[in-house]
Amino acid sequence: MKRLTIFLITVIFLQLPSIQAVDSKPIKESQQKTEKKASKQTIDHIILNIVAETIKKAPEKIDIKKALITQGADELMIVEIVMMVEDEFNIEIPDKDYFGKNDKVNKKLSVKIFVEIVSRIQKNK
Repeated sequence: MKRLTIFLITVIFLQLPSIQAVDSKPIKESQQKTEKKASKQTIDHIILNIVAETIKKAPEKIDIKKALITQGADELMIVEIVMMVEDEFNIEIPDKDYFGKNDKVNKKLSVKIFVEIVSRIQKNK
């Protein structure tokens, strides 16, 4: 048992540099994305893809002006979208922008509203 443990630790240790090398590339790409101010068209495209991935719909089937709730998203999905948008653009979206009264998710949120929120936050950075 002791030999097996040592073997497994050795294997993991030897593979660790290759794991770090693979993981560091996406971090660098992500940092490059957030260093540049994204154009409104790029923001549209990125948010649309995040929404499409989350609600499992093709991007072309999503109406950017319609509320996400009416297009198959539930409140948990919207919170998930908020977190993914924050990560993608390296920003923090204030709670007031996506929570309505009584701490419930704003049911009027749409891709267009998300684009406006991200644009506003980036402009003020």
